[in-house]
Formats: sequence, C-alpha cells, structure tokens
Amino acid sequence: MIESVCAKRNCTTISCSVGEHQETLNIMKDLPKKFNTSMKTFEGMEGEDAELLRTFSFICMLSYDVYLKKTIIERIVDQMLHEEKDSSKKEK
Repeated sequence: MIESVCAKRNCTTISCSVGEHQETLNIMKDLPKKFNTSMKTFEGMEGEDAELLRTFSFICMLSYDVYLKKTIIERIVDQMLHEEKDSSKKEK
C-alpha cells in the first residue's frame, strides 16, 4: 500500500508515509538556503582551500539539525527511563 501511494506522489524513496514524504519535501526546500549560506562563508578566500572549507561548512550545516534531534531524543529517553525507575520504586 505505501509503495503505491508513494508512486502516485513520484517519491524518490522506495516507500514512505505521507508524513515522511512531507518531511522530505520540507528538508529539500531548506537545502538551497543552507547551500547558499555555506557558499558565502570564507568569501575572502579563493582556490581549493576555500572550496574545501565551503563544502565543510555545508556539511556542518546539514548535520547540525541531526545533532539537535539526537540530543532531544537522548533527553526524552533519559526522562522516560527516569520516570520508569520512579514508578517501579513506588510499586515496591
């Protein structure tokens, strides 16, 4: 079922839900902004070093939201474990 829905949306992934598809579209819309911003870094430099630094800047910009999401997920899991531990202490 998911593959047929995806095919109707011309999705580039093998299969995704409607929510995943929308999130992919949002991410894809944000890419040009991040790329353009990273290409403006190190404007005073030229040559291979400048290109390498701009590419590195783009990679950093792409990975920053992943880092934030990872941190949030870790906090949620820690909180869940803490709540589970507290609830098991109350039961004893």
